[in-house]
Amino acid sequence: MVDAVALGHVDQYVALREAAVARGIPISYDKRVRDLRTVPDGVEATFGDGSRAYGELLVGADGIRSRTREILNPDGPAPSYLGLLNAGGFTAGPIEADLDRTPGLVHMTFGRHAFFGWSMAPDGSVWWFANPPRKEPLRGGEFTEATWRAHLLGLFAGDATPGAAIIRATPEVLGPWNTDDLPRVPVWQRDRVVLLGDAAHAVSPSSGQGASMAIEDAVTLGRCPDLADYERQRRRRVEKVVAFGRRNSRTKTAGPVGAAIRDSLTPLIMKLLYRNGDPARWILEHRL
Repeated sequence: MVDAVALGHVDQYVALREAAVARGIPISYDKRVRDLRTVPDGVEATFGDGSRAYGELLVGADGIRSRTREILNPDGPAPSYLGLLNAGGFTAGPIEADLDRTPGLVHMTFGRHAFFGWSMAPDGSVWWFANPPRKEPLRGGEFTEATWRAHLLGLFAGDATPGAAIIRATPEVLGPWNTDDLPRVPVWQRDRVVLLGDAAHAVSPSSGQGASMAIEDAVTLGRCPDLADYERQRRRRVEKVVAFGRRNSRTKTAGPVGAAIRDSLTPLIMKLLYRNGDPARWILEHRL
């Protein structure tokens, strides 16, 4: 059995930032890496504004569009679009629907047109997300906040879920943004430069493991005597989780016929999958 804690990404960020500040670690903003070079006993980074910084080790935790990864892997890979858009939000008013009010319990459902998930937060609000399928990736400026809200409400109108009611109770609907993951990255580390988190192994949100894997990376890196050992300990697991997330995403992009087959077979498949316990325990019960 795995204990769970409901924690928003903002709260997580604040906690990590406060811990860094308490340890005297300086934090700078609007600094995008332009180039890196190995110097005696360390690494020198040049930023877009022309400034430079030196350190004994450079950890590239700069996300799915990592410049550090591009420098280590000049021929790719690039992020891969998975056929899904993302949306989400936090309710701030009464929800005109019958809901399970158990804090931290996550509900997920296949609607007629899109996947929807929600959870009751400790403060009584609802945290939610939606994954509308779309063949082509989103381009900037296609939706305004109003047209995006209307689009989502249309997708979930008539569903036997609280999706539309939850969206109506949300003052600001986040998104849309594309769902991407990252194919296998050949080079994780070289000299005194190493990748961590999404820069090395961006995973679909359908895995629910993006932040978790980054934290696992950080702990493992802190314990390892050398960078090659860090990579050996992490690569197999994270690539397995990336594949798991991609498979989960595919179930959300089925067409009408595929969705009908999926929905009719899901009860039987779930019984078979769980007959010997949680099939995802290799993810959730992982220990460093």
